[in-house]
Amino acid sequence: MDQEVLDSLRVKTKEEIVEQLKEYIHRHRRRYISKNLRPCPVNCKLAPETRKGVQGCPGCHSTNPEQCREETQFQPLWTKEELAEQFRDDLRDPNVLRHDYRDIAVFLWVLGQFDTDEVSEVVMTNVETRDKGKGSNASAG
Repeated sequence: MDQEVLDSLRVKTKEEIVEQLKEYIHRHRRRYISKNLRPCPVNCKLAPETRKGVQGCPGCHSTNPEQCREETQFQPLWTKEELAEQFRDDLRDPNVLRHDYRDIAVFLWVLGQFDTDEVSEVVMTNVETRDKGKGSNASAG
């Protein structure tokens, strides 16, 4: 690589990288939970699943899988805690990380924790939660 390019780079500290990784994980978790708790037939227990997926919901009489007609009839498929657990499991699956969370995979790679097809449990356990001083925890949405 060109020496001029190398000289112009300013490498972040490990602490800065880990802090940014925690922020990205928090954002992805929050989006994952809100997306899967959004009132719509795709997320509703009352909506039947067919070979073509969810086509509507007899509970709210919606024919649109993306919109609930009566949000009071909505019954989520999963609780917030179950969704947080699903997200935790996704973060430990290298294929899911590569496909759905490339930014997190890159942070882990930079930290030397994603060189093989395994995700370091020690690192993931410690980066899944943000510092309590920032008012957030692992199940926060």
